[in-house]
Amino acid sequence: MHYAMRLIRARLDRYARALPPSLRRDFGKYLHRARKAQATGTAVGARSQDPAYWLLLPGWLAHGGIGAHKRPQRILGDVLWGQYCLYLAIRIKDDLFDRQARSKNLSCVADRFMSESKRVFEKYFDERSSFWDGYKRCVETTNAAIRQIDTLQRADTTSASQLLREYAKQSAVFKVGSLAICKVSGRPGIFASISRFADHTAIASQIIDDLQDITEDLKQKRLNYAARVVLQNAKTVPQGGSTIPKRIASGFLYGDGLQTIFGEVRSRLRLAGEALGSLRLPESSAYLSSYNAVLNVLEQHLHRERVRWVFGREV
Repeated sequence: MHYAMRLIRARLDRYARALPPSLRRDFGKYLHRARKAQATGTAVGARSQDPAYWLLLPGWLAHGGIGAHKRPQRILGDVLWGQYCLYLAIRIKDDLFDRQARSKNLSCVADRFMSESKRVFEKYFDERSSFWDGYKRCVETTNAAIRQIDTLQRADTTSASQLLREYAKQSAVFKVGSLAICKVSGRPGIFASISRFADHTAIASQIIDDLQDITEDLKQKRLNYAARVVLQNAKTVPQGGSTIPKRIASGFLYGDGLQTIFGEVRSRLRLAGEALGSLRLPESSAYLSSYNAVLNVLEQHLHRERVRWVFGREV
């Protein structure tokens, strides 16, 4: 298991054990369902052995191009924990908003993780630090984007490009850990490049997640990016009706939507690599290469499934 995940799991276990019994019970159930869903998912992140990019990036920065200072390496564990607490706080609130989680206790758990995140970062940044302006901006951008995406996915007139812009905003909160490393290292100027990398990588990841979540989103009357692209590229209308689920199924089988979707993902990964090109972080190149390799496997799998469905065999 990667260092970042070992560290986070150890701290998460300790933190969860310290919760009041009722909160600990409901959070344990929530965490179990989340890990089970991740283990059985088809998204690139579920198939890869690497943690999410936002847990890797602070480490690349601490040990790489700005690692001349020793302090970033010393605080890396706290930065990763603070970032993960922030992720959990937002994720739990989002799942409550989506009604994928219902326990009222989880709202309290989310608030506790938000407070824990602030407590961790307060060890390194006093109240006058500009870090907190960035922290607040990232949280507010993510929360606003979560609501906006829900509205856009329920609207008939939403364009695919609108969703992609909001996907980048939704992931703003994942930049906080990298921002902390940049501030401590005295290199805040490179954060713009890091932010572009994070935006493009977040968009790529969300597009692949959309492929996995089409059915679930349709049940909630949402058309995500992948569904909209498939509909736009559908070439036939299935016999027996033209409902949206049937049109999407037909688009998967006979349209060019999948090619368009994977083309967009690869374009975003290319732009992500270009964003970090001047920072000389070899780990980022290795990560993107691994991502592309897993992406190829996923695309080939979906193509074989489509061929099997249409022709009854692989060709």
